[in-house]
Amino acid sequence: MHLHANRGSAIAKIVGANAAKYDTFETTVNMWVFEETVNGRKLTEIINTEHENVKYLPGHKLPPNVVSKKTLFDVKSDTVPSLFEVAMSLMFHHISFLFISWLFQTWLSLLKELTS
Repeated sequence: MHLHANRGSAIAKIVGANAAKYDTFETTVNMWVFEETVNGRKLTEIINTEHENVKYLPGHKLPPNVVSKKTLFDVKSDTVPSLFEVAMSLMFHHISFLFISWLFQTWLSLLKELTS
């Protein structure tokens, strides 16, 4: 998940708490975070070890089932629901990336079917 960072982390906190509370949901919540360095450490590492987005939502602990991922490929899962929110200024770049990724996956699936 990447929104305008503080809102994305706030939503991840709520979604993570609800996912852990109810048996209906998968408990792991993947959150895409634009990789940045904060005080010499990677932001994804800080979030995954300290359960806090110290740059954009300091002082608010994230549930331990919220897992920070540094690439969109890491977030994508067939079993774990993922939430994507992107700042409007980055929207075109990310939509293009997701579309190209989808085309590539579709092409690979088709290739597998043709060769089997």
